This record gives sequence, structure tokens and C-alpha cells, in this order.
Amino acid sequence: MSKTRNEKPANHENGPVTNQAEKMGVPNKVLSLIQREDYVAAHEALRTLPRSLVVSQAMGVCVIRIGNAAEAVDLFRTMSVVPGTTVLKPEADDSLKVNYATALMMNGSPSGALDLLDELEDPCHPMALEIRAAIRKWANGLAFWRRWDWKLNRIDPPRCSVPFDFTPGVFPFEVPRMADKPVTTPVTSDTIETADSTVAC
Repeated sequence: MSKTRNEKPANHENGPVTNQAEKMGVPNKVLSLIQREDYVAAHEALRTLPRSLVVSQAMGVCVIRIGNAAEAVDLFRTMSVVPGTTVLKPEADDSLKVNYATALMMNGSPSGALDLLDELEDPCHPMALEIRAAIRKWANGLAFWRRWDWKLNRIDPPRCSVPFDFTPGVFPFEVPRMADKPVTTPVTSDTIETADSTVAC
């Protein structure tokens, strides 16, 4: 799995790591559960906290990592989209958009994921590169006519499933990585090409 931008090695040589999450209303005990990848327990703990955009988004990332894609889509749609419309809320930042895109990709809607990524302020967001690379690899493996339908019309095949090999979801606060947890290299290619667009980074 790839290290996402908000998961960094804990460095205790110069004292304790600044707990950004706690300052944003997420207690240290919840952060510890996330560090241990106990996302079910972290989600349950987050549900007991006063609701805020940070807490809601953290809950959504836990749901993504648990693997409940449909529930994650509903959560991030509520956070990201003006009710009764398809318009993104002004407060929807890039981390919220990439999380929503991740949920859509996992739920069988890679076209919806790419549409959201087109709305990013930073098209080279690390998670966006991961998502685009996964969708590109998936599309290249489609049967001939499905692949052309995707490239020309960006139509999702029925019951499509996009494989990926990165840790999905971006928490809205820094999550120090456990010291003994291995790290793999994230996507670093200069250009990620998708169905009908190319993003240069």
C-alpha cells in the first residue's frame, strides 16, 4: 500500500509529535485507533463526538477503509454536494473531493471519480494521481469494445470493479505513521493519462 500525504512517520527524537487531530476536535485515543488501522473502532468512537466537517470526513475515511463503498458515497455526497443538486459546496476542499472520488471509484463509478478529480484545485494531489493511475490500468484491461466505449464516452461498464493497490482515503489531519510500518513509494510519474484527458504534474 502507498503512503498517503497525511500519513507521516512519527518522529519522537525531538519530543512528541504535534497532535494536529486533537486541535481539530479528534481525541488522541481516536488517532491511536486510526494509527493501528482499527477503523471500525475509530468509526464508532468518532460517532460519539460533536459533529463537525473534520469529524464527518474522518468517519467517511474510516468507512472507505472498512470497505463500505456505498455508505462512503452517501456520506461524502452529503458533505460535498448542495442538497437537491449536483453542485459542489463552496467549502468542499481537495481532500473532501478526492475522498468522494475514491468512494465513487470503489463503488463502481470510475467516471464519477474522474469528474470529481477534474474539479480539484490541485490536479496533482497525491491521492488523485493514485486514483487516476488505478482507473487507467483498469481501463487498459477492459475488453476491446468496453475499452472503446470507455475512452469515447466514459461509460462505466455494468458492475465494474477498479482494482487498486494504495491505502484509500485521506484524513483531514496528519496521521503519524507507526514507526515499524513499512512504506511503499506512491505514484510519482510526471504524467497520468486517463480516459480522455492527461494531467501533467
